[in-house]
Amino acid sequence: MLFIKYLNIILLLINSNIVYSHVSPSDFFAKQSFLIQTGFSNIVWTYIESSDFKHQNVSSPCKSSLYHAVESSEQGNDWPFKLFEASGRVPADFTGLGYIDPGNYEQCLNLDWIGPSGLKEASKYCLTSLLPNNEQSAHTKIYTQDKLIDERHALDIQIGFCIPSTCSNDDLTIVLTEALKAYSWDLVAIRNCEVKTHFIERLVQASTLQKICLSILAFLIFTVLYSTYLDRKLKRNESESPRKLAWYKHFSIYSSYRQIVQPNMSSDRMLSLIKFAILLHSIVLILHTLIWPSFIKAFPFIAVSSGVTHYKDTKIPIYVNGEWINEGLFVYGGFARSADLWKNVGPETSFIRLLVNILFKFIALSILMTSTMFVQIVLPLFTSGPSGIIKSSANACEKSFFKVIFAQAHWIDDPYDACVIHYWSVCVECHYLILVVTLIYLYKRHPKAALSLNIISLVAALLLVAVHTYHNQYPFQIGSRGADNFDETLRYVVNVNMTASRHLWIYLLTTLCIYLIMNSHHYIINKVHRLGIISRNLTIFGIFLTINRLLYMLVTNFNNTRLNDAIYSVLHRILIIIFYSFVMFLHGEETKRYCSNKVGKVGIEESNNNDNSNNKGNIEDTSISPGRVKFYHIVSAILRSSYCIHLPILIMFTSSLKNPILTQSELIYHVTMQIVCCLIGGFLFHLFFIGPLTSIFISLKKSKSH
Repeated sequence: MLFIKYLNIILLLINSNIVYSHVSPSDFFAKQSFLIQTGFSNIVWTYIESSDFKHQNVSSPCKSSLYHAVESSEQGNDWPFKLFEASGRVPADFTGLGYIDPGNYEQCLNLDWIGPSGLKEASKYCLTSLLPNNEQSAHTKIYTQDKLIDERHALDIQIGFCIPSTCSNDDLTIVLTEALKAYSWDLVAIRNCEVKTHFIERLVQASTLQKICLSILAFLIFTVLYSTYLDRKLKRNESESPRKLAWYKHFSIYSSYRQIVQPNMSSDRMLSLIKFAILLHSIVLILHTLIWPSFIKAFPFIAVSSGVTHYKDTKIPIYVNGEWINEGLFVYGGFARSADLWKNVGPETSFIRLLVNILFKFIALSILMTSTMFVQIVLPLFTSGPSGIIKSSANACEKSFFKVIFAQAHWIDDPYDACVIHYWSVCVECHYLILVVTLIYLYKRHPKAALSLNIISLVAALLLVAVHTYHNQYPFQIGSRGADNFDETLRYVVNVNMTASRHLWIYLLTTLCIYLIMNSHHYIINKVHRLGIISRNLTIFGIFLTINRLLYMLVTNFNNTRLNDAIYSVLHRILIIIFYSFVMFLHGEETKRYCSNKVGKVGIEESNNNDNSNNKGNIEDTSISPGRVKFYHIVSAILRSSYCIHLPILIMFTSSLKNPILTQSELIYHVTMQIVCCLIGGFLFHLFFIGPLTSIFISLKKSKSH
């Protein structure tokens, strides 16, 4: 059977030579028909066998290896056929939604043979981007009429080629350019090239920063494992002094595990905030598993199964606005910080002490982000894939190293050069924390002045959004310029959505609502009948927030002027303010109980999860079973850790794809496996990084308070 298979390939090559020489260069459709029937790899190898190739400026070692492959195939050797077979031909659903045929990545990298010089040679895998150059009219758009095409974002036809490693990227560029010229195709870019290497080789070739990051991570993992061993040894040897190994308990897996499964019932945490955090982190995790391939140049791998490009002309992104859900991240962060500060800050609290706590918060965030960045930087040492995404992501982190350390992940120039970009909202919150601290500090001393400052700042922040939208002519929402305008989508994400000034208004709202709740103004939603109706129908309100853009378009007769967009950007945010104000007021009683339960220290962080006291706090008062609180706490802790590490996991998962996902069932399985891996990764990240970090900082804060 193997002989018959190789014989068929030889006959195909011979047949292709005949067709190649008899097809007229002007006959575009005949050549495209031949291209689809035989594939890109056949065209390239046919060109290599032609007389034209001899005159090309390809390096001598490359030419010798290519000719050697052809001659060896004619002699019946196995390895040339495997070399030919490992290259891509045409994408599945080529004339529809198909973008990519990566070939056989693993087979290519595992090939080696004796070269013409008598020395051992190996193969090289390259993923290339191609585009037709004769599609001036709809009549000739055979391959791209149903696709989104933009080579800057890797939205192009991608074919994997398996060639001898003696051929450089320049050699491959010459071969592909000349071979495809007669078929009206151009080489756009060589996305990624790899040869087989082992871990030690990759480690030797790694950058200095990669080696440093790997050393630090290895040291941390060893410390955690060794501390766990010492902790277990201490438990077995009761006679040994506990203080002797107290430091190691911070790093012990047992301690980190208890942070998850044994919540501190005496910390009087707000159950509604825990549920809200679970909801937000779940939405972010699911959304990122679906859309992230588009933001790391991996969309071709899921294009067929997603069917997104079928709707490239749809108007839904123009009329539907779901960004109010995104603002929930700042509502959660701002409300939690404001409530915690109100609970712990008193009239006699020193502002310097609050600034020290902000510094602790900033350092903790920097260490957390840096740990995540280290993981992303070292991933190429352990895994790879046809797309090379994992290498480009690691390179982006090396370029953004100091931005991440100083919590500037939300300031980026190019989204493809961003690192741990999912921390952007946390970085924005961190920079606004000083405002919340200042307002709460003033509320406890000069409430009227603080209230005036809070309201004026909120109004000014809304006006800043309008000016920003009008002056820069930014889209009024993501996707508002059309589903096929990927440039505008990225422009909005980078310059609008991730800009700190665009979210100041919602962060200031949370502090204002805490003040109103603590002064019992939240009862107004029950006293005023119409407000009560709204509070009982927030789901309908949320739907209205999603579709109100369509109403605005009808009112303005679809006249999208700069002024209209600026006005809409403010009006829409006022509606969001009303919505989230109702959400916070509905939990006013729980908030008052939480903020009124004073503790003996000043802090910005939530209470210590390591304290395993059996005191149930206010849980009995609100008739909430400890079992439910424990369940919500476990889910929230794992999701919070998954949020920290999920992006490197998604990048690793997507980069490891060897073949495109072609069916919806495969896509569902792929997404499900990504979510499961993120949850498992989050659990492990907590045990090895977040748990020890939390334990150390809580210990430092306790010692500082004493």
